[in-house]
Amino acid sequence: MPLTNIGLTLRDYPTFFVYLPQTSAEIELTLLTENEDKVVYKKIFKVDKSGIVGISIPVTDDSKKSLEVGKRYVWSFSMVCEPDDRSADTVVKGLVQRIAPQPTLNSDLANPDPMTRLDVYAKNGFGTKLSLL
Repeated sequence: MPLTNIGLTLRDYPTFFVYLPQTSAEIELTLLTENEDKVVYKKIFKVDKSGIVGISIPVTDDSKKSLEVGKRYVWSFSMVCEPDDRSADTVVKGLVQRIAPQPTLNSDLANPDPMTRLDVYAKNGFGTKLSLL
């Protein structure tokens, strides 16, 4: 996540990534409207190994599940350790906002070099580029 805790996306049905430790707990991804009064998407799943997991919001005919340009949404990943006592959940959450691409962004992202695309994303506010040593 960027330091602002607001991730940006160009996609109407984005993919969310989270690092999960080895666990037998169920994982819940929830996507809510910014004021948290409506559920846009919710999925409960199990993981069989630790690591970075990507969960995509499936493309549907239901426009309520797509992200609208300019609006912010609250996302959360919860480790449901005790289904009968959700106050014991381990939760991480943030905001995501869909934006319209600048005219040159799509052409810049067409570059086949992954590092160049990573730089384009970072320079356009889509996160922070990390260097691995």
